[in-house]
Amino acid sequence: MLSKRLILWIAAIFLGISILMLYSEYQTKNLLQDFLPNKDLEEIVNKMTIWEVGNGTNKSLAIINRDDPRLEDMRLALSTWEVKRTLLNNKKADVVYQLDITYYDHTLKIFFYNNGLLAIDGQTYKLANGETFDEILKAIH
Repeated sequence: MLSKRLILWIAAIFLGISILMLYSEYQTKNLLQDFLPNKDLEEIVNKMTIWEVGNGTNKSLAIINRDDPRLEDMRLALSTWEVKRTLLNNKKADVVYQLDITYYDHTLKIFFYNNGLLAIDGQTYKLANGETFDEILKAIH
């Protein structure tokens, strides 16, 4: 009798811990606050590059350096981005655009798929809030 209750309590504790871990992993995240070490983009960024990806070739659409006035437009647009992790898989989707944010000696690569999902650090996300990537492209051109 005592061992059955003990097993149930242990199972309940493990279930609670698992739920808390999954909740924090799958909650909505702000791109600048959760994926970059400092939310002040002008302070840490060296370069941002936007690529159009197709048929194994990459075409550079924009290169935004630290001195570029378009950096402020990108910072404003990216500061509104909130992403939510999803269980969906992008293995069958084609990458349409790639955004590389180079800061310090690291590069954060964000892949945009034709099905509307994006990949950050190898995990699949969907855009929960903020401007679409096409709107950002129009704003910086």
